[in-house]
Amino acid sequence: MFLLLPLIAKSLRPLIIMPGLYGSNLYATYTDFAKHWYCPKTFEDEIAWVDAKFVVPPLYNCLFEMLACRYDEETQSITSQTNIDIHVHDFGGVDGISKVAELYSWKLIESFGNLVDFLKDRGYEVKKNLFGAPYDWRFGVAGLNKTSFFLEYQQLVEQAYEINGKQKVVLLGYSLGTFVLSHFLGRLMTPEWKEKYIERIILLAPALAGSGDTLPVAWNKEFPLIPLITNDIIKQSLEHIPVIHGLFPNHVVYAGDEVIRTPEGQSITPEMLPDFLVQHGKYSGDSEKMLRISEELSKLAPADPGVDMKIIYNSALPTSFALNFIDGFDQEPEVETVSGDGTVPSKGPEWIADNWNLNGQYILEELNLMRNDDDFDHMGIGNNAYVNQLIFDYANKENNRRQSRKGFTVVETAPYVELTNTTQSGYIVREDVRLGSKKIIKH
Repeated sequence: MFLLLPLIAKSLRPLIIMPGLYGSNLYATYTDFAKHWYCPKTFEDEIAWVDAKFVVPPLYNCLFEMLACRYDEETQSITSQTNIDIHVHDFGGVDGISKVAELYSWKLIESFGNLVDFLKDRGYEVKKNLFGAPYDWRFGVAGLNKTSFFLEYQQLVEQAYEINGKQKVVLLGYSLGTFVLSHFLGRLMTPEWKEKYIERIILLAPALAGSGDTLPVAWNKEFPLIPLITNDIIKQSLEHIPVIHGLFPNHVVYAGDEVIRTPEGQSITPEMLPDFLVQHGKYSGDSEKMLRISEELSKLAPADPGVDMKIIYNSALPTSFALNFIDGFDQEPEVETVSGDGTVPSKGPEWIADNWNLNGQYILEELNLMRNDDDFDHMGIGNNAYVNQLIFDYANKENNRRQSRKGFTVVETAPYVELTNTTQSGYIVREDVRLGSKKIIKH
């Protein structure tokens, strides 16, 4: 038994985890940035996102001012505010993606700590065959383009390949991380590089087509994780955090879909949304310039990574998508919902099955969890014993090379499982009584 674990560890495929929105810890350094007497006068490589003290008034103003971005006219890019440096820690390790911020017993944000522990219990070793890729989520995918992140990520993949005996790497992206991952593979890397270094990828709760949850944030300028706190400082800061408009509904995936209904009955579709928000004063000056950078990427269809992949998502929960201002723009809009995981509509991953892999160059597996409870909502998917097992199994399954050369797409519904312990491995497969369960194979 004691000899078994080293043998298992040796055979495990290297895996790199890329977290989602808010899922990377951000650190700050400054000496001349604080704008209020109650804010720390200096910060020396200290955690900003997310230290629980910053949810206490009035200190949350300090946090949001640190998170705000600006448009750099010289480089025509998105960057941090003047006189402050924002950065991540432990790139390649897991410290920057494993921590959970708590205020007493209230979790401010989930992490991948549970998945990391799950994988370590099964033989994975951090920085040997298990890696993390934290990033500055504030910028969104479009903003990351002019940072060093994608080069560092490429180098991490190559390093993981080399130290594991030239074994191809498995990449996992969650939520916003799936958008980052598909952009990296589909637009920035060559087929030859992918063939050499990538075994397969996992897209978990994919937000690569955007999310309707971003519309209320852009309109009301209220922070979704803590909606009860709001003031002019927070509103101004949220206008300058470009990941919000970076996750507006994709123009191709949601072409023709209504995202805003005006009091006069006009239908605003995704391609009309940026101009609509500018006309209503939600973005202007510096923030509008950052909005236009995000808009250029939203115009493009989600990039096909072109490698074997498994997509895991949920379509069984009502998910915010459109705003109806039937009572006027001065009143709270009605929020209209679609199917999804409570945060991301299922139309995005469903679009992938219909529009990626059209030439049958690889194997695409799409798994719909189809569950209407919190353990399988957008946040729950990332902290779920059953999903953890799916990730482990897919990352390390045997690869039938003759089969993979054929190429096909599999769309199916996951079995009906009941979690017995949501913080570690433990679940029971129950009799499936759901309507609409399916398995479709498209060659």
